[in-house]
Amino acid sequence: MGHTRLGRIPKSRKWKSVVELVLESMGAGNLASDVIGIADQTLDAAEGGLARAANDAGLTYAVFLLTQLSLVGRGDLSVLDSLGFESSKEDSVYDLLDQIQLKLENHVSAHGGSTDYSEMAQQAMGSALLQALESRATSLFGSGPDELESALRQIGTSAGFSRLTQNFYGDYLSRFLNFYLSRITAKTSGYLDFRQVNVFNEELHTYSIQTARIISDFAGGWLSKAIYEKSLSEDAVRKFVYVANKKLAKELVTAKRKNDGAT
Repeated sequence: MGHTRLGRIPKSRKWKSVVELVLESMGAGNLASDVIGIADQTLDAAEGGLARAANDAGLTYAVFLLTQLSLVGRGDLSVLDSLGFESSKEDSVYDLLDQIQLKLENHVSAHGGSTDYSEMAQQAMGSALLQALESRATSLFGSGPDELESALRQIGTSAGFSRLTQNFYGDYLSRFLNFYLSRITAKTSGYLDFRQVNVFNEELHTYSIQTARIISDFAGGWLSKAIYEKSLSEDAVRKFVYVANKKLAKELVTAKRKNDGAT
């Protein structure tokens, strides 16, 4: 079943290996007990954090905005108006991304204020959209609706939305794990060798993107069904986020079992 879900992919990163990398840069990588213990503590903390984040207004609305842009990519340009986006003939992809970020910030401010979870969601949303749309951006100054429509078509299909959601959740999980790992490793002796930070971040991002593949298959089918049933509401997205976070948490439990040699 795992091969059916994942298909042919590069050899997966192991969470224990990612933690080893950061501990080695702190001079503690030779302590096997530290590696396993810190790896497990981080996964436990992140698992609980994912459950709490499922109710975060910023995370839910970030995913909602991704679904709305996918609708625009399918040709429903009225969605931009319904979201209150202002358009002009000089618009570029970057203008849209700025407005998306502002829309999320305003929503978060109106629903209890910013949290660590919402800030990570905002960063992940920007990163995922930039990766999906930037290749179709002709310039910083844009060429109006034609450019935007061309770019958004990249995420208008089920496959496109699946990739977008995987990249969003992969980036989100990367920030999430780093958030908890940094706090746990701060309790150990030693300091992170910042010459290794880029290498560690790349390994962590790769691990997280691979872990988020479980969301990819789920997202495309869910969106198509929601559009067909005309039930793509914020409440429906909230339920999607709950299930998606639960799936990610389950993947972390599996990773912990592998750390402990249970599988």
